[in-house]
Amino acid sequence: MVSHEEGLHEGGTPLDIVDRPLIVYKVGVLGCAPLEFFDTLADQYGMGFVSSDEIRSELMQEQAGPVRMNKIWARVAKETAANLADGKDTAVDMFFNALKSRRQPQRLAKEAGGLSMALWINTPYRLAKNRVEQWTEEDAFVVPVRQWDIPPVQATKTMINHIVGPANGEADYVFKLNGDTDTDGLLEQFDEQMAAHGLLDEE
Repeated sequence: MVSHEEGLHEGGTPLDIVDRPLIVYKVGVLGCAPLEFFDTLADQYGMGFVSSDEIRSELMQEQAGPVRMNKIWARVAKETAANLADGKDTAVDMFFNALKSRRQPQRLAKEAGGLSMALWINTPYRLAKNRVEQWTEEDAFVVPVRQWDIPPVQATKTMINHIVGPANGEADYVFKLNGDTDTDGLLEQFDEQMAAHGLLDEE
């Protein structure tokens, strides 16, 4: 629910989601998109931005040690709910792959009278793995990466299981993006999907 004055993406086209706040979240393997994708998406569309990695880093500094995921989600949910309550669309940079976790942003949207949008970012396993391997400790917020010991076939089957829910209408909108590109390429695909769903006010 971004107004035409404050919700302009590159080129000046306003985001127009039927006057209801929108939460955008991602479904995909670690490394499915460049690190800056969600931040850039939020900036171009005038959305609020909530990063689980930034929150994890803050909490780790506060308690000088590892942080449990439920504590991270509690902070993510609090900040996201505040944005939605103010009528501000919000991009949440956090993975929601398992069915149980995907219900969390959808519930926040419903509680705020808003809509949920899942971005299914389908990325070749080896490309995603290479992206992760190039992250520095600062980029990854000192989070150890273990899932790359999983064989590619098993990872693919896991992703198929993760995607069945949202592809069948679990979220209000499901955009399937090809992650085999850079941030600009993903933004272009997002624009195309928005236009295809009639969510851009073309002027």
